[in-house]
Amino acid sequence: MNDQEIKEWIKTLEQGKFVEKMVASKALKKVSETEPETLVPYYPAFLKILADKNVKVAWATFFMLTPMAVFKPAMAFDNLGLFAQIADGESVIARDQYVKILTELATHEKYKDTCLTLLLDEVLKAPVNQLPSYAKSATSVIDQEHAATLKDLIISRLPEVEDYPPKTKKLQQLLKQLNKL
Repeated sequence: MNDQEIKEWIKTLEQGKFVEKMVASKALKKVSETEPETLVPYYPAFLKILADKNVKVAWATFFMLTPMAVFKPAMAFDNLGLFAQIADGESVIARDQYVKILTELATHEKYKDTCLTLLLDEVLKAPVNQLPSYAKSATSVIDQEHAATLKDLIISRLPEVEDYPPKTKKLQQLLKQLNKL
């Protein structure tokens, strides 16, 4: 997709009707999955679109911003409050994107402590379906200082998944990994 097409899709996200915005977000999501670096210059526009009064537009736009943690980590870190606000809504997909951003940012030493704390919070309040995934994300970047807290969180949430053997097994595997730290 060339720059002109991207600009047109962004304009549609900003000014179009809801259905048009959803079509634009799908087109831009494909770009973010295949050529995420091409969207870097447009991050400021996407951040403005996140404020759209239709929360579904904000959720759809979140996909384009997830790679920001890789390409513009300082910008992503500066916008964590906005991302958290969107993730705290009803969309599991938005929360998934937020966890991905936190996980990537936690690989940077200067953001690690803040992002690990926020990741632990996501593990604490994760819906049961997302719990193993979020715990795995946190485990992938956890440091010695936060490992005990993550273990305690996982242990405290095990009773919630006892009726779901695959989820229980995944969490127990993560506990084994954490015990090796």
